[in-house]
Amino acid sequence: MHSLFLALAVVAQIAAAANFPDAISSEQQVSAPIFTSPAGNQQTLAIASNGTIGFAVWFDQRSGHTDLYGSRIDANGVSLDPAGILISTSVTGGTVIWNGSQFVVVSQRGSDDQFIFVTTDGVIVDRKMITQLYMQIAATMGSGPDARILFVGFGMATIVDSHANVVMANIHLAMPASQSLAVAGAGTNEFLILHTNLVPGRHLFADRLDRDGNLLGTIDTGVDLNVIGSTLALAGGDNDYLLVGRGPYEREVLAAHLDRNGMLTSFRSFVAYDASMRVPGNPSAKPAVLRDGDHYEVTWTTSEANGEAHTWRVAESAAANAQSVPARIYDWTGMGYGTTIAKIASQPVVVTDALRSGVSTSIDPVVTAGGPSHPLLSTSATLQTMPQAAASGNGYAVIWNEFGPDGSTHLYLRRFQPPVSAAPVEVASNAAGHEIKARIAAAGDVYVVAWSPVEALSGHPDYVVRRMSATTGEWLDDEPAPLAAGVYELVLGASKDGVLAVYTIGCTSQPCLRTRPIATDAGPPIRLPETIPTSSPAYELSIASDGHDYLIAWNDNVCVFPCDVPFPSRLLAARVGNDGRPLDSKPIVLDDVDSFPHYPSIAWVGASYAVAWHAGSQTSGRHVSAAGVADAIRKVSIAHAPHLVAYGSRLLLIATEQAGDAVTTSGLGIAPSSLMAVGDPLLLAVSQPSAAALPYGIVLAYVRVDPKAGNATRVFTRIYGEAPRRRAAR
Repeated sequence: MHSLFLALAVVAQIAAAANFPDAISSEQQVSAPIFTSPAGNQQTLAIASNGTIGFAVWFDQRSGHTDLYGSRIDANGVSLDPAGILISTSVTGGTVIWNGSQFVVVSQRGSDDQFIFVTTDGVIVDRKMITQLYMQIAATMGSGPDARILFVGFGMATIVDSHANVVMANIHLAMPASQSLAVAGAGTNEFLILHTNLVPGRHLFADRLDRDGNLLGTIDTGVDLNVIGSTLALAGGDNDYLLVGRGPYEREVLAAHLDRNGMLTSFRSFVAYDASMRVPGNPSAKPAVLRDGDHYEVTWTTSEANGEAHTWRVAESAAANAQSVPARIYDWTGMGYGTTIAKIASQPVVVTDALRSGVSTSIDPVVTAGGPSHPLLSTSATLQTMPQAAASGNGYAVIWNEFGPDGSTHLYLRRFQPPVSAAPVEVASNAAGHEIKARIAAAGDVYVVAWSPVEALSGHPDYVVRRMSATTGEWLDDEPAPLAAGVYELVLGASKDGVLAVYTIGCTSQPCLRTRPIATDAGPPIRLPETIPTSSPAYELSIASDGHDYLIAWNDNVCVFPCDVPFPSRLLAARVGNDGRPLDSKPIVLDDVDSFPHYPSIAWVGASYAVAWHAGSQTSGRHVSAAGVADAIRKVSIAHAPHLVAYGSRLLLIATEQAGDAVTTSGLGIAPSSLMAVGDPLLLAVSQPSAAALPYGIVLAYVRVDPKAGNATRVFTRIYGEAPRRRAAR
């Protein structure tokens, strides 16, 4: 009989828990998109021309991943696709050619090369896949039906035609498999592959291939990498090539004329070595070379010590019998990266990768004739990241980072109070364009925001705090108040009595735990000194409140990949009062069995705390009573990186997993007493989720790619739960 009652009790508990609730509100964006230079970093790869218009392709990180974008451009450098055309996601390489009827974009991801066919109207009409065994795109040859694409890797080459047919595969080069490709370029009917070799010294060697993949020979070019450097560009004609390099320290621009076989015939400097020149790092300031009739068009960027940057162009005689003076064609304030050049109609058009005064890299097509404008190749809405949500008695609020539209990062806060929502309020800004670390919590009708106003060279900034009325949106403090110095990590918890800041600071060689209460009534926010609740090292902090006291959880020893020697790692917890002082003499051991228990999360479920964490290939969990007694560990689900949130009698788990560039977020219903997962996970097409409890559900703030914002990542909110019921009229 007892077994029957127990079984019925478990069934009733699971039934009451129910699945993850449905969405009961429409998706709400935190702010309207403002279009500007594209969000994230961009890096141009290539331009192809059909004689009338061009098609440029570039790496683009507006979505948070490295995607391949393209845009048609006219002979004045004006983009015909202002938001860009998304070609492929999560790529490692790319290029483009014209095959006589369509632009053929090559998108590379690992060993897979996808050929995408784009009409002159900018419409993708076909895709074909070829596996190239991790050969990288090396060079393109020509334009029209006879165009070719060269791939090189591991001492071999493959040539593909303009319709994605393999002309010759796995051609064995003289280049040893253990040596690296320096650069490759195309003449009229041949490819020239420059690479290092096993012989002593740093000379480049040249392998020649004809358009059908026949190896024509190899020679020592006589070009020394110690002189010309490793940031190179190469192009050729019928009987010669021009190799351009940035020197060993990328502070000069050098040109080497090569004959048809790749042998050095002459050498000169376009820009002499300048020790004051700024070097961009990664990506490098790669030059560009285009063969145009009897001469070469060469372009590059320079960055001066005073913050100015320039794009340069020079016409270099193919016969090396005349020397032109380089001309500046584009000036801006920021940093110069690579350039790409193509001839559209009769006009050479240059694309410059320009980091402009703290704004993420934008790509500007530049008319080399010195036109009055330098239009953006692509635009998107500003990038939004790192949302944090908190719920008050009058609604909820979200904070987030927004990059631009100027050169700064802005920390915004927006209150949502149905049926009317307030406008976003700027909390802080960072003139360097770097992210602002911030947290938000709500106690009663007060929002508390903590953030790092200034970056620290050590990576451990100071934090300040400021309070806002949830009802009126007015700041309750005239200025931010200092909260903590040299912070490694910080979280905020809220109770009925106020907010508690829990953070770690440097202590010997490991971070040590500290607490500090933040008052939400009248008066200054900081009134008590910080407290040391435990001497344990602390990583991956989490906090929740039962309404008066708090439970803090952490890992006492985090493995930073690669872990050469296994070491003990425990998940610990401590109860503290609303003043931040410990309520027990020693920490509660939550998990000292699993290897490296990670990412603890806590929620108060009415009679105890529910704690979940990542353990191996699953999520484990247990309860901790208000008196600090923990029950047995049990398996909660197979989800990773759990985040618990409770409302009413419901407990929910939101988990995010990442495999490569793919991020998957799902929601689960959890039985509060057994911590058993209920029903099937609900897939949420979001990333960076943050949840806060409402009386009737949860508000989820998250990031997703927004096609209406030019595919930039933007912050949205949505409410999940049970719609409030209305009494029937009598």
